[in-house]
Amino acid sequence: MMRFLVPALVIVLALAVYWLTRTPAQDTATLKALPADVVSGGAASSASKDSTESENVALPAPIRMRSAPQIEGIVTPIASNDSLADSYQREERDEAQAKVHDGAIRGIVEELAESEIGTAHIEDLDCRSRHCKLRLASDDETGLVKLVDALQDERGFLGRAESMMLSRQDDDIVLYLRFSRPK
Repeated sequence: MMRFLVPALVIVLALAVYWLTRTPAQDTATLKALPADVVSGGAASSASKDSTESENVALPAPIRMRSAPQIEGIVTPIASNDSLADSYQREERDEAQAKVHDGAIRGIVEELAESEIGTAHIEDLDCRSRHCKLRLASDDETGLVKLVDALQDERGFLGRAESMMLSRQDDDIVLYLRFSRPK
């Protein structure tokens, strides 16, 4: 009896020492991929797979969060609700920049309309220094949506404007655009 009790006590002590001295890095290092059926709770369809096959899905490692004490002298930034529309309203008009942005916007919209990507016309366009307000109107809702979609990708303002905000006013679409500062 003693012959079995001593090895059992040694194993229990070794496990206890291991569990008490392990580090958080060891916890994440032992995280392995689990079969997809285990991850999805058995909801994965097995119709297309052989029952002996299982697809491994890697699980993200747990993140350990610690609350850091506040350090004096560090200013916590306050989130700004400043939208492009607000920036546009506050900005003063710079004739030279307004003329450049106005011409570029009209050219892009007219080019897209001529290529029959969408149908809309410029109802109103006002540029300040960096910000512009573009109001598009159309009798064809589908054509208006197609044109607005094109204006949001590389055919339109992607890569040309720093940012763009869309809003709906009545049946029209209003785009607020911000361009980079002149160099």
